[in-house]
Amino acid sequence: FRLTLDGLGAATHRVSRIGGITIRIPPGKDATDLARPEPSNLVLTVPESDGVVLWQWHQDFVVDGKNDPAHEKTGKLEYLDRKSRPLLTLTLHGVGIFGATSEKPSALDPVARLSTSMYVQALGLTIPPSVPETLQEK
Repeated sequence: FRLTLDGLGAATHRVSRIGGITIRIPPGKDATDLARPEPSNLVLTVPESDGVVLWQWHQDFVVDGKNDPAHEKTGKLEYLDRKSRPLLTLTLHGVGIFGATSEKPSALDPVARLSTSMYVQALGLTIPPSVPETLQEK
């Protein structure tokens, strides 16, 4: 996968984990009522050495209260094939950070990490036309 979030630069280049993303579609009032899909939170983990920009965004957004739409991010999460070509792209809109936690190194993972939680207000989905032939490659 490849994750990019506007304004965060290299902070998302070495993401080691992304939590599962689900999309809930609430029931409408009737068959013609189209409910707005509700994406789950985006939880990602990066090496703490890459997390300075994420910590600063958390400070600005949560602690200092600069959490209006102008301070939310947009970005994309691409699921890649083995040649790093996108199989599908989730476009992320209205992303805001609300949690940041340090994870200390352990015997199993000697790298200190930063785990962040972000809300996502809307998603877009793109599947490139070349995907069917990509999936058939051996």
